[in-house]
Amino acid sequence: MVQTEPGGIRLFLLGMAVLIPAVWLDTSLTGSDEYRVTFRTALETAASDDWTIPTLDGEPRLRKPPLYYWLLASSLEWFGSNPLSLRIWGVICAVLMALVTATIGKRFTGTSAMLIFVILIGTVGLATESRRAMLDIPMAMLLLLSIERFLAWWTDGGPVRIVVAGVLLALACLIKPTALLFGFTAVVSLFLVGPKRSSRATLSQLPMFLVALLAVAIPWWVHAYQQYPELLQQRWSEQIAHRQFSWIHVEAIPSLLGGFLGLILPWSITAVMAVLVFIRGKPDGLENPQRWLVMWVILSSIPFLFMKTFERYLIPILPAMAILTATYLDGLDEDGRIRHLGWATLLLGIPCLLIAAFVGWFGCSLAAAVMIVSAWLLMWLLAREGRILSCALCAAAQLSIVMGIALPSVGIGAMPTIPSVCDDSTFATVGMDLLPTLTLARGRAIEILPTDAKSMASALPGEKTTLIVTDDQLPEVLEALELSARKSKPVATFGTFRSRKIFTRFPRADATADDWRQAFTERSLDSLRIPCTILLVEPGEDP
Repeated sequence: MVQTEPGGIRLFLLGMAVLIPAVWLDTSLTGSDEYRVTFRTALETAASDDWTIPTLDGEPRLRKPPLYYWLLASSLEWFGSNPLSLRIWGVICAVLMALVTATIGKRFTGTSAMLIFVILIGTVGLATESRRAMLDIPMAMLLLLSIERFLAWWTDGGPVRIVVAGVLLALACLIKPTALLFGFTAVVSLFLVGPKRSSRATLSQLPMFLVALLAVAIPWWVHAYQQYPELLQQRWSEQIAHRQFSWIHVEAIPSLLGGFLGLILPWSITAVMAVLVFIRGKPDGLENPQRWLVMWVILSSIPFLFMKTFERYLIPILPAMAILTATYLDGLDEDGRIRHLGWATLLLGIPCLLIAAFVGWFGCSLAAAVMIVSAWLLMWLLAREGRILSCALCAAAQLSIVMGIALPSVGIGAMPTIPSVCDDSTFATVGMDLLPTLTLARGRAIEILPTDAKSMASALPGEKTTLIVTDDQLPEVLEALELSARKSKPVATFGTFRSRKIFTRFPRADATADDWRQAFTERSLDSLRIPCTILLVEPGEDP
């Protein structure tokens, strides 16, 4: 138990120090949704004269609301086109979310704010998702701010508090509409099993919450419908189809549970125990302030049993899990603390020590390997003494080293040196975003050409063009150039790693077990790289 709580500024700086490492690098954690959607949408919006409706590949981006894209486009104008200017907001929002979580937990459970804060920033969910320019963390931060204001109204009343709560929830919905689901389940949970509502929080004030929510959230959608009625209906139909709504599937339960446990790692076992303990009412009839958090987690999870989902969709209830975990740990006796801290150390050690061994063996970063092992050993020693906060700090430090030094040192998504002769040309790739941050390096969206020769020939830009292609695409590319009567010359070759769906699937797709054995024998990853060529294509002749 922490005797003296540090101030909010100190916690903010601690959170930034833990979560920000490597977000400015090309090789930082990424995924196709980040570089294929977020980067491109932000760049196109920044280049547009009308920001009202962001665009992606020249088409109105109606699958998601615009608020976060507006922020990212503004950031590009303020700080230039680079990974840091887009990813920094996810880190800031994650730290602010952890601060709000600590405030709520301290107020309602009496648990140390610092302990709640450190446990949350030291989870795999926050360590990974905060480092990417995605919608989930910013939405969750605004959602949690809305819930904090609603809780303030619940305990103290006041129309201003509930109006602010409605506005903040509306802003969260303007980043991602699923905020409405989590906000609704939080309110329902409070009414069902929450602490006693203040007499000043009258039900007659609830319509003010709804009016504020609708007044802020609805106008943009009305405008989008007026501009593109058919396209908006089509996009929403596609979104519904992609979610694959259906009756409950029993097989979805392990997936949902796995998502929870993965996000809250290394506190997965402790979080499960906390939910089981706090869901019960106290036998002596006293109020159980944690019970509404458990109910919120459960009610928020139920809809995901009826649809296709991804782990990151559960990020909004990660703060509740952190509060429950910290409160449960804080209430254990010494033997219980040692046992749970030992489980957390073991769970975190499995992936972290494997990554340390990998980057150490291949010489990617021996320093990172040593730091990971040292932090894990220190966590193990502290766990044996039952020191909760110190163990939580070690967990956060390990994940910071893994995400900020070890994984980036592998070089996934690294930008090659592009010859200066290409500087005044248009850039294009074939079939995919081969280099995730190339769009940011060029300051505009990079055209992706079709993979078949005939379509590629007709889509090839007429001006001087730099084509960055994998070597297995070269036959189709050369055929397309011949069909379009274009001359080209190779100006550079390089090997690269590109993550496929998950960050750890980075070698070339046709790599075999023998290739891996060779790599381990030679202690070199070079043979697993995707061979690529940079072609400089001369301008086409005017007809």
